[in-house]
Amino acid sequence: MSIHAFAGGAMVGFGRRSIPGVLGVALLIGACGAPSSSPTSGGSRSNGLTQEEMVDYATVLEAVQALRPAWLRERTPVVLAPRTGTAEANPVWVYWDGTRVGDASYLSRISPSQISRMIHHGAREASVRWGVGHENGVIYIVPAVGSAGPVFR
Repeated sequence: MSIHAFAGGAMVGFGRRSIPGVLGVALLIGACGAPSSSPTSGGSRSNGLTQEEMVDYATVLEAVQALRPAWLRERTPVVLAPRTGTAEANPVWVYWDGTRVGDASYLSRISPSQISRMIHHGAREASVRWGVGHENGVIYIVPAVGSAGPVFR
C-alpha cells in the first residue's frame, strides 16, 4: 500500500516504510522549536520565584531585590508624539491572585510564608493580559494555601 500526495502540482508517492521516517523527522523538527513550559532555572533570567527560594528573607521585597532585581527596574516610556509636560512611566504593578494591590513597594508588606510562588510578566505579556498601563511589567503572586491575602489600608 502506498500513499500519494500532491506537492507543487506533482504527484509524490510514499511507501508504507517511509511514513514512520517522515513523521519522525517532522516531530523532531517541531520539538526543536517548541518553547519549554518550565521557567528558566537559576540566575536572574528566571521569571518565577518560589517560597523555598525566599525563606531566608524577612519580606518578599527583600527577596526580589536580592534574587531578581531586574523585576523592579522601571523603564522610560516610549513617547511617539510630542506631549506637553513630562511623560511618567507606570510602576511595576503587583497582582495578588488576580487583584491589583499596588506597586512594587507593596511587596514590603508580604512575608514569604504568605505566598506559594511569584511570576514576573514582562511589559508585552502584561499589556496583553491586563491592558495598557503595564509598561514595566507585573509581579503576579500566587498565595500559599490558607493565606489571608492582602490587607488594603
